[in-house]
Amino acid sequence: MTEDIYFSARGKYKTRTLAEKNIPAGYDIVEDDEGFYGVKREALDIMCPLCGACHFETTEQFDPDKQAHPGMLRLKEPFAGWGWEPPPPDPSAGSGVLECRDCGGLLAPEGKLKLK
Repeated sequence: MTEDIYFSARGKYKTRTLAEKNIPAGYDIVEDDEGFYGVKREALDIMCPLCGACHFETTEQFDPDKQAHPGMLRLKEPFAGWGWEPPPPDPSAGSGVLECRDCGGLLAPEGKLKLK
């Protein structure tokens, strides 16, 4: 598996500030002895805090420091292929619409998603 790496047009960024300004969301900033660059974040499994089911994974919008919203998750395969309905993609919907497909419990009862 290859990693998606984000560089500037001239190579690595000289400072963290430049990297933070220019590297898009969905990338983690990495530093080595030559400078700063971005590495694409891997999707993480989201686990139901009640039953432990994992039907969803994180998207590029996921930020563990922010309140959970539907844009932060997507249905994993094979569930999406089976025609299961994802939550509404509207980020303003909030964490109250994020429900487990097995038990019906809230995926983010305190506003944060539990990751596996």
